[in-house]
Amino acid sequence: IRSVIFNNVKRDLFCVNVYGKEYNICEEAAENWWCNDKPGVYGKGCGNTKEDPRKVTRTGIVGEMGHGKIFSLPVYLKRKEFGRDDDFVMGLNKKIDVKTAMRDYDCGLVQAINEKDTYVPLKVDIYVFGFIENEDRIKKSATVVFVGYAKKEFVSNFKPVPARIGTHMNYEVPYKDLQPMSLLLKAHKKYIERQT
Repeated sequence: IRSVIFNNVKRDLFCVNVYGKEYNICEEAAENWWCNDKPGVYGKGCGNTKEDPRKVTRTGIVGEMGHGKIFSLPVYLKRKEFGRDDDFVMGLNKKIDVKTAMRDYDCGLVQAINEKDTYVPLKVDIYVFGFIENEDRIKKSATVVFVGYAKKEFVSNFKPVPARIGTHMNYEVPYKDLQPMSLLLKAHKKYIERQT
């Protein structure tokens, strides 16, 4: 855990290393992910490059792996056509979507309107936001920084703005306005204790 100031608001961040075998698993999953079959740049991710054609997908999967490590939850890495709405189910059927950015944007990003100008409904209960602080593909390691989370209702209060990469629109949730990860972890641990 590391403390950082975002717009004069102190936030305790959870920093998680994904390396070695875990990183290899993420890379392999990214190679087989369903969106690789989609045509055009938007389906595969706007942040990919010729040298790193799976960067966007791998970033998301590494984030899920990091979240799984914090909460001691299995990560769903099987190929599923058209993907899944959630990455994890926690507590009493609370659906979680882990949003991991390729870098620190000072806010969490959730797509609101796609490149075809179609509204994208918010389909999960809680959005967890983080970013990749560093990644070394040769050494097979990445550090994910989790800043906090927000409930669906809170995310929907923000007005969609043009994406920083691509032609879609996003909800941008400032990091300073997120609930701390420690609260989510505490609630998860209490739920697990009640089940045992």
